[in-house]
Amino acid sequence: TSSPVIFQVANFIMINLSTLLSILKISFSYLSL
Repeated sequence: TSSPVIFQVANFIMINLSTLLSILKISFSYLSL
């Protein structure tokens, strides 16, 4: 019964990681200018 919660948490973490990576890429591109 706890597996759906684990899947939701994993989905949330993956989405946050992808957004953090994109923000880091944008900040690095600004720094390299």
